[in-house]
Amino acid sequence: MGVLVGVAAKPEMDTDFCVNWRGDRKSKWCRQCAAEGSPCLALWEAVKQLAAQNFVLVNPRNGNRYQLEPPKRSPLLIYIQTQQGKHAHFALPIEDLLYVAKKCRGGMYETPSRTKQEPFVGLILEQIAKNSGGTELVEAVRAITPKPA
Repeated sequence: MGVLVGVAAKPEMDTDFCVNWRGDRKSKWCRQCAAEGSPCLALWEAVKQLAAQNFVLVNPRNGNRYQLEPPKRSPLLIYIQTQQGKHAHFALPIEDLLYVAKKCRGGMYETPSRTKQEPFVGLILEQIAKNSGGTELVEAVRAITPKPA
């Protein structure tokens, strides 16, 4: 049997990104990443507030628009609706938001749900940073230590 040449390996998430995250690379939805009273939950609440307002994010690079929608089935999922081209509707789980906030990367296969979450999370974090205390909140999430090696 031959070896495939020139096929790039799929990027993988860093499972040691946070001491509070419980899961593995194979678990699509971990749902165990934010401790009660942590900045992580406060950041998620700020995201849910934007979603409750059906806030529209605009990507300044290409003008694409994304509407945030509030949780429907789970308080740990918000939804994003693209508003240009083919309309796509997809979930943003809390663990993906926190992963991208901490690691500053969110390409396909890099997040806990293994879905692409950039540029959406970046735009959400930029919006939250514009609010009073938002920058400090994002920095507090990023300051939570990774799991010890």
